[in-house]
Amino acid sequence: MKIILAITFFTIATSSLAGEQEEMNKWYMAKSGDYTIRDSINDGIFASLSKTVSGGLNIYIQRYEPEKCKESEQTTHSHEPLNINGTLVKYGQACSGQWRTFFPITSAGTDYVISEFKRKKIVEVTTYDNSFKLLFSANGFVEAFNSTNSKRVAEKNAI
Repeated sequence: MKIILAITFFTIATSSLAGEQEEMNKWYMAKSGDYTIRDSINDGIFASLSKTVSGGLNIYIQRYEPEKCKESEQTTHSHEPLNINGTLVKYGQACSGQWRTFFPITSAGTDYVISEFKRKKIVEVTTYDNSFKLLFSANGFVEAFNSTNSKRVAEKNAI
């Protein structure tokens, strides 16, 4: 009986770790319907490819912060620029539910971030003062972008 319990626990732990590893290695379709990738350094931080309010596409960095988001839900604030592969990009931040979301606030910034995920294997995000670092794999991003963009264009052109 102890052996069966040990094997069951090992199987659950291994499959959970394998699932987390897959979420860090390749963009995948999340339950929300958006393509997502998990940061490979910090737990609980994701990048997601989603439609903007105006109908474009953007990459959102999301961090689970229920306590901080209680205070400022649905309010958009500016954020210090973030280094994306060494280039400063202007960012904003807002809370949606219990998730704090960071996003480029200029079209040039959005275009640059998307191009880095298309061109590079890894996208490094650091704070302005280099005190915090994120690493996202770009594996599978082009396919995710093409799929999401095709859907966006079809919806836009629907009569």
